[in-house]
Amino acid sequence: MEGGDAKALLKYFDHMQTDNNKFFRSFRVDDKGTLKDVFWADARSRAAYEEFGDVVCFDSTYVTNKYHLPFANFVGVNHHNQTVLFGCALISVEDADIFEWVFRQWLKCMGGRTLDGLLTDQATVMRQPIKHVFPEIRHRWCIWHILRKLPHKLGRNEKYAKLKEELLEVVYDSFTKEEFGSRWEEVTSDYGIVNDEWVSGLFVERSMWVPANMKDQFWAGMRTTQRVESINSFFDKFVTRKTRLCEFGEKYVAAIERRIMQEKEADEIGHKYTRNSLTGIPLEKYF
Repeated sequence: MEGGDAKALLKYFDHMQTDNNKFFRSFRVDDKGTLKDVFWADARSRAAYEEFGDVVCFDSTYVTNKYHLPFANFVGVNHHNQTVLFGCALISVEDADIFEWVFRQWLKCMGGRTLDGLLTDQATVMRQPIKHVFPEIRHRWCIWHILRKLPHKLGRNEKYAKLKEELLEVVYDSFTKEEFGSRWEEVTSDYGIVNDEWVSGLFVERSMWVPANMKDQFWAGMRTTQRVESINSFFDKFVTRKTRLCEFGEKYVAAIERRIMQEKEADEIGHKYTRNSLTGIPLEKYF
């Protein structure tokens, strides 16, 4: 990478680790010695996971900096329904090998403590890595990513508007697995889409995304990856597509510290919230 960007980033993370031995970072290079992937989590993220790591949302759709590296985040929610950040990674490409590496580094960072549920988008490339690294957990797909495809997949149906309305009612208003199954079969038959490949695939995979199939497990109120998107939106204020890799570490830390300062300032004027919305950890631990 240009101008020693990769070395500068790793040097900065080494500095962070020296300053706080709870800061975790891991990276790997290819056979030519070129940086491929980096994972890190600061002390606040690791502490937050100890308290609120039952259910985690993972997303890698946020592309940042001029190298077009996907910026992957692990996030969750605390007992105030605030988004908490558990770790980050910059990855070279989105494939099974890299996702497995990221998941293993994250598990190592968290002392081997696994989770109960993992929420991701519908990317099939994640399925095997998740099974290899977290064999006992429940994997769930983001329902928003699935249903946003309705116009593309079924929009040509002459009765699409009514079809969409009834399908959404089936998905969101069915209370049991059996009710969902019978109502889904009825609607798809009425509109002649029973044999549609995409529709059939969704029904086969219903245990991955349909709310009625998820009621037997705690999900902390999460069924979409919008928690990650709120984190990405916050980072947008500090990171742009022109950000160089050597600048990324500092900008990441600046974003986190700014968020903490916002919470501290709010606390000082009597704001009702006293916890950092990114980490969920009491602010007095850091000031």
